[in-house]
Amino acid sequence: LFLDLDRFKSVNDSLGHGVGDDLLIAVAKRLRKCIREDDVICRMGGDEFTAVINNFESLQNVSLIADKIIKNISRPFHIQNHIVRVSTSVGITIFPDDAENPEALLKNADAAMYSAKDSGTGIYRYYDIAMRDKADGSRQIENGLERALERGEFFLEYQPKLDLARNKIIG
Repeated sequence: LFLDLDRFKSVNDSLGHGVGDDLLIAVAKRLRKCIREDDVICRMGGDEFTAVINNFESLQNVSLIADKIIKNISRPFHIQNHIVRVSTSVGITIFPDDAENPEALLKNADAAMYSAKDSGTGIYRYYDIAMRDKADGSRQIENGLERALERGEFFLEYQPKLDLARNKIIG
């Protein structure tokens, strides 16, 4: 599972990085309570966490864990005399169905997490191949735009907007 906190930046911006840091510690403690003792939870950086769920019986069990995480993270946190509310978006990928190495699993779980974020906050999505295709397409567009910018291939054109009733340029 790949988790990203929703609205974490606004916590740092409005309440300060000290509150943000304490929130991350509190989130990690709650996450630890949502998984089994032999599962692994770690902070990847920023406000991103991963959870490795070992030896699950079915995808339904994984969904139950994701639901439990989302529910627990959405409860208010009491941090330095502040009540802080965040939610989390979760991307899920399955070994070996979706990938056979850790890097690919993380990449796919990240794509699933962004798909969850695109659908709203406080939800999870399982990885599917269409997510990778979408991410690859977006990356190709970004790379193409960067190359075009470097080569000076952009130019500006103006097209006036006309008010035909008054025969005037309005924009």
